Formats: sequence, C-alpha cells, structure tokens
Amino acid sequence: MSVWVFLDYFKRWPERGSSKREREPRTLTIEEFRRFIEHVTEPFRTMCIVTACLGLRVSETLGLKWGDFDWDDLRVKSNDHGLLESKTT
Repeated sequence: MSVWVFLDYFKRWPERGSSKREREPRTLTIEEFRRFIEHVTEPFRTMCIVTACLGLRVSETLGLKWGDFDWDDLRVKSNDHGLLESKTT
C-alpha cells in the first residue's frame, strides 16, 4: 500500500469519540454472574469479583495496589473516583 493510499484512507477515518453504540450494553443478573464466575480461574476470578462488586472499570481494577485498600474504614482508593465505600459492612 502506498503512503498516499494510506493517507487518503486515514482522512476518511471517523474522528475519535464519534462512534455511537448500536445498542445498550446488557448487564448480568446476580445469578448469571454466579454461573459465569464458576468457570473463571484465579487470579481472574478475584479480579472479576472485585470489579463487579465495587463497580470499577477494568483499567481501575488493574491499577489497584494493596495500599489502595483501607481495611479499617472499609474503603478502596481509586484514582478516577476518589474513595469508594465497600459494600461489605
């Protein structure tokens, strides 16, 4: 492919953020999540549970460190959301 063909193609590429969802994302029910999680092995199982229970995005879950957990106050620190309260009380 010549560089001119590439540049012509690139000019017609939609701008970032201009794509729209074709349909609303589907949320799993608690029972569906339980059936799903049975088939997930560690450490991904724990990551899925933390992500779902705290309502984090995948990137936020992957960025968590042990220091982000305040076990005394049952809080989790997240860069994007500030402090998140745990639902385990």
